[in-house]
Amino acid sequence: MDPALRLALGKEHESGASQSVLSRFENNILATGKGLKALEDMISRSADTLLRRRNKRRLIIDVDSTEDPVHGNQEGAAFNGYFEQVCYHPLFCLTNKGDLLGARLRPGNAHSADGVLDLISPLVDRYRSWFKQFWLRGDAAFASPGLYEFCEKKRITYFIRLPSNNSLKRHILPHLKCPVGRPPKSGVQVRVIEFQYQAEKWNKARRVVCKIEWHVGELFPRVGFIVTNSSLEAHTVITTYNGRAEIENRIKEGKNTLRWDKTSCHRFAANQARLLVGCLAYNLLHMIRDSAFWGEGVKPSIESIIKRLVKVGAKVVYHARRWHVHVATAFLWPGTIASYSPGPLTSDRREAGYKTPAMEVSPETHYPFPVDIFNGVLVPTDELSAFVHRRVSLLPKDPVECFIILAPPEDTQSVGFACQPR
Repeated sequence: MDPALRLALGKEHESGASQSVLSRFENNILATGKGLKALEDMISRSADTLLRRRNKRRLIIDVDSTEDPVHGNQEGAAFNGYFEQVCYHPLFCLTNKGDLLGARLRPGNAHSADGVLDLISPLVDRYRSWFKQFWLRGDAAFASPGLYEFCEKKRITYFIRLPSNNSLKRHILPHLKCPVGRPPKSGVQVRVIEFQYQAEKWNKARRVVCKIEWHVGELFPRVGFIVTNSSLEAHTVITTYNGRAEIENRIKEGKNTLRWDKTSCHRFAANQARLLVGCLAYNLLHMIRDSAFWGEGVKPSIESIIKRLVKVGAKVVYHARRWHVHVATAFLWPGTIASYSPGPLTSDRREAGYKTPAMEVSPETHYPFPVDIFNGVLVPTDELSAFVHRRVSLLPKDPVECFIILAPPEDTQSVGFACQPR
């Protein structure tokens, strides 16, 4: 068994799960209705923690989709004409701060807006009472009357891009003449206008804000339309919508670092479970990024956090009465994890040199409050940020290899971190 897993689970575990056992766990437990519901609940609970910590009066959520290429005969795989490949077409919902609220795996031939109401409706019911203002942003793929009417019914302010058409172009035709005079240093001349517009399938006219850009060396201007029910100024509407570019960076981060696109199982439900597990890992690492790195102008990437904080090269040595974790001399955490006792700490064991956790760790104990296990030390969730921050400042700058374990016991929230040898 992997030494890090043995250290995290307890000395009595002589053998761990094989690959076949893990596959059965993924297909027979996580890929069931109850398993998927449990994963979605865990993602919601992790998002609750992030949103409570921010204590904001406004929630801005972004929805977007991406391609997930497949290379086999997986269930639900289909050719997507936009991405020009056989793939899945997952849908994601994140906040403007990068907190992941939900994800849904869809067949490859699904439209970008398919299932968006099913995804955001539970989120609106869960968080609408938490915030005074509730904003939604989406690109032109989500421009549908059903979404507009849903947002207006739920008192949600939306900023959604409209695909260009001849009717919209007729409204801006008098404003397409290039401005007279020398262009600014940026080389881009901008004009913002607004008007009321009602498409054939809309039940009423809605406000549309248009941004027209003239770039040096280009013959025709660049035009973009945004439909909104906001009363903000036109320039502010454009600025607010442009902020949704952050969701694309977070999706790219999840795919490249946490392998959200590793959907190689044959069953569609098993691939959905894999996606949700990756999303849960993202929220846990994003929580560390948001709470532990204080005073930094630029937050580190999740890949940087994994290399600096989680992937720690070490050697685990087992003895009859004590476990040792040997780390490199350049690593400044040896006092925290050098001697960890998973059992009750009696006076004899303390004299023998075992480290004293903040609380006694017992598998039979159900704690009445959320806790986190950090390198063998059990601390309340509310104190995790300060606990991590005291150790982040001691981390070496060079990347080190490491390993993360998520092991939530019943009725608690816990995150276990363990060392893995090179």
